[in-house]
Amino acid sequence: MTTLPREVPLEVRNHIDISSAYTTCLNIEETLQQITDDISKIDLIYIRVLGYLMHYLPTDRGTQGIEVVSREINSAPNNAAILKIGKMYLEDFIMAFRPNKGHSDRPSDDSSWPSTPSHMIDMIDDEWVEAPLSSQDARRNALIRDGYRCVITGRYDPGSLERIKGLWTKAQTNVDVTRCAYIFVPPARTTVKLGSDERGSEAALWTVLESFGYGDLSNELKGSQIHRFENIMTLSALAFYLFNELNMWFVKTDTQNKYKLEATELHTFLIHRELASSGYVTFKSPDPKKLPVPSPTYLGIHAACAKVGYKSGASKYIDEVARQKDQDDEDDDVAFGIYAAESEMLNLYRGACILFSPWTEVSIDDGSKVRRSLGARYVTGNRNACAHRQLYQDSPLYDTLAILVEITLLAIEMQFYMFVCHEASSVNTERN
Repeated sequence: MTTLPREVPLEVRNHIDISSAYTTCLNIEETLQQITDDISKIDLIYIRVLGYLMHYLPTDRGTQGIEVVSREINSAPNNAAILKIGKMYLEDFIMAFRPNKGHSDRPSDDSSWPSTPSHMIDMIDDEWVEAPLSSQDARRNALIRDGYRCVITGRYDPGSLERIKGLWTKAQTNVDVTRCAYIFVPPARTTVKLGSDERGSEAALWTVLESFGYGDLSNELKGSQIHRFENIMTLSALAFYLFNELNMWFVKTDTQNKYKLEATELHTFLIHRELASSGYVTFKSPDPKKLPVPSPTYLGIHAACAKVGYKSGASKYIDEVARQKDQDDEDDDVAFGIYAAESEMLNLYRGACILFSPWTEVSIDDGSKVRRSLGARYVTGNRNACAHRQLYQDSPLYDTLAILVEITLLAIEMQFYMFVCHEASSVNTERN
């Protein structure tokens, strides 16, 4: 959580109404900082949401969004009403971009390729879905447009290697599990409102966006249109996690389709170490008209929500509420946290499973819950990693390498379970 800057952005500094509303936010923030109870801490988040909205709302369609927020603040009868406006924007706007735990932390059925053929096909014969109706259709389209790999890392989807001729030659060891990321999250996947079991209203989001000058987006994204090319992209599991949790966002540059990757202070090092060392990504498409790249408008709105959530402390607060609401699933959250941190142990485990896994197929599928989710789903994308073993069996070094890999896997497995047990023990201690 970061204290609001002392002034509004330079481009709106001459707007009297905006400056007045922002001054009101600063005064309320100053008052709340002097109170230490839990309610005031939450109210502090609400007022900072309003303040940072005036800093980070996109201005590609003018300053209408900032003017709307400032007008609501100025017309509120008292501070309590202003804080209620901040809560509304948190629940109906920012949280609309946060998938619930069931869709962000754990693989769903759309993580595997539908109706895999018994034989491999040529890349040019892989047909995209003209009118996608489901997340499976969206995933298929995203993979085809993105060349069967993460748009950030360039790592190839392991499931696609089994389907497309010649793809393995291109990929070599540059392989990682991928997911289909939505910029605007399908309504059924959004996070429930704070302190209730009610999911955020889709209509409320469109109302907010219309007031900000984006009234056309409701027609573009309602119903099955949510699966359109402009709203999806292929990301590695780590990038998918960071993007969905609003810990990473795309900032448009002066070059068409080129974006700078930005993230929270805690996650910035992961971008440069694990995703893109340059910190930039350029979207490409084999046919920009039929298979358009992600929309800069959609990404701009997502980036605004991510930055407001991070700076105001709203994202952290949402996480805390979710953890309290999901105590029964906390052990699974810890397990995914281990993966999301991209420990060296799991990097080795992932690569080994993809290249040499003749002994791990049964143990992964029949193992414990933690091992099954991380091994079978995140590591191999719910597919049989042994299928790729045939590509290496003719090598004279295969047997030697396979033995070394088996020894490595056993050592990694022991360390992995010791670490998970330690984390689970820590969670139980905190509960008690």
